Amino acid sequence: MSAQHFQKLVVRALWEKDFRDLLFRNPDEAMKGFDLTRDEREELQRLEGERFEDLVAEVRMSLTKSLLEVGSDVAFNPQPEPPARIDLESLFGLRAS
Repeated sequence: MSAQHFQKLVVRALWEKDFRDLLFRNPDEAMKGFDLTRDEREELQRLEGERFEDLVAEVRMSLTKSLLEVGSDVAFNPQPEPPARIDLESLFGLRAS
């Protein structure tokens, strides 16, 4: 069970900046509600904020590259419809099969 909680916490930290900031500012508070072993808690407390930010950038870049590869199910539209409406949904859309 704790391995799942550890994974959920790390994924949440990857995608939620506010949670990531809390994890580095007050790890005990961030870990509340997660069933973690003592070793997992210690490992999270040893994390360096700057290195984790680098990891976040690497993961996002990797995901973006895989989404934009030829043959991907996602298309990138740099000119969203209607013009001037820019959000993730307008930039990335499923390709018609």
